[in-house]
Amino acid sequence: MNQSCYALIGAANGSGSAYTYFSTKNLALMLRQWSHGTAFETITRATLNAVTVPQPTEEVLGCFDRIAAPILQGVRNNVAECLTLGQIRDALVPKLLSGEIRVKDAYAAIETIG
Repeated sequence: MNQSCYALIGAANGSGSAYTYFSTKNLALMLRQWSHGTAFETITRATLNAVTVPQPTEEVLGCFDRIAAPILQGVRNNVAECLTLGQIRDALVPKLLSGEIRVKDAYAAIETIG
């Protein structure tokens, strides 16, 4: 991260965050095509200012957020679970391979973790 990193939020106090996320995701290919630079490719504020995105009404944004927010939260939960499972795997596999613990002991260790 550096001073060239920007955050995007919904125009009305973060309302429409899911819409902002998906709209930006869909624009990513176009933005990459517009990037420029010699040391590394960059997207400037001028580039972002040239982009137009349809702006739905507050009612439509609210409906979309009510549908999309739980889905996005599920994705975040799954990512967190994957990270936890990866940590458990990284802790147990070397011990299993070295014979330091046995499979039944590994199951017991997992049960104590939760």
